[in-house]
Amino acid sequence: QGNPVGDEFTVEESYGDFLPSLNLSLGLPADQYVRFAAAKQMQRPRMDDLRGSVNVDICQTACNGVPGPIWSANGGNPKLEPTRANAFDIAYEKYFAGKGYISAAYFYKELTSYIYYETVLDFDFSDYPLPPPSAVTPSSPIGQFNQPINGQGGVMKGLELAVSVPLEILWEPLEGFGIQASYSDTESSIEPYGPGSTQPIPGLSKYVSNITAYYEKYGFSVRFSQRSRSAFVCETRGFGADLKFDPCNGETVQDAQLNYTFGSGTFENLSLYLQFSNLGDEPATTSYSPLNGENLPRTYFEYGKQTLLGFSYKF
Repeated sequence: QGNPVGDEFTVEESYGDFLPSLNLSLGLPADQYVRFAAAKQMQRPRMDDLRGSVNVDICQTACNGVPGPIWSANGGNPKLEPTRANAFDIAYEKYFAGKGYISAAYFYKELTSYIYYETVLDFDFSDYPLPPPSAVTPSSPIGQFNQPINGQGGVMKGLELAVSVPLEILWEPLEGFGIQASYSDTESSIEPYGPGSTQPIPGLSKYVSNITAYYEKYGFSVRFSQRSRSAFVCETRGFGADLKFDPCNGETVQDAQLNYTFGSGTFENLSLYLQFSNLGDEPATTSYSPLNGENLPRTYFEYGKQTLLGFSYKF
């Protein structure tokens, strides 16, 4: 407080990536296919992780095993490079008279680099416009700085099963009715909080399933869908609107929609639709486990059901 924040500065960084990709498809008898894909991939850092600003404070106690008071800071890293990965996929598909299919796919993604936050325990703050040592400021310019850095990656792999069954192939009077479903099981050895961390990567559920029942005939399209996912780490807004990570519980969400398209007459090519999102008003919840291992609720949010009525017209 009352101290200059320092001079404006510019940091420049550049990098180049060659990103080849390969897709192969092998047709087999009886409408069967084997597909293989390989690619080098990259994902640029978040803009807020690239920020040049630094927030400097004083840690009084519990400073990562170092007695306080010491200088403590957090900020971005303009020299961050992208997350990079080598990805491989192989899939088997079987089609039934052009009306349905089953498929099984295995995916393997090897991250050659990953972005995570690390605390540097012996960071030198001498170049920062700190106030002179006093009774309320640390005597040494050496402190701790938490910022995003590029580290070693890890492996994400898993299996996905999918099926699409028009029910008319089972019984002709059910023409127009059908079911689509998928299921995935994903494993990750990525250490998103630095080497040795055991928390899962944010946003990743080990188990995810989707199922849709539909009817499409005479211009009508009626669909009901349900998506389920197991527990995952979610990004939420914390104090001061900063991003923070919380353990979110699994959830099951249902959606439905009704469409009608006029095929002839005055209203030809006009489509009407009615959509419902989150039919069951599924809550978004987080929990925590104290030392005794008991799972206790932390937050509980209800967002309500959303209804959307509209139309579209094709010229």
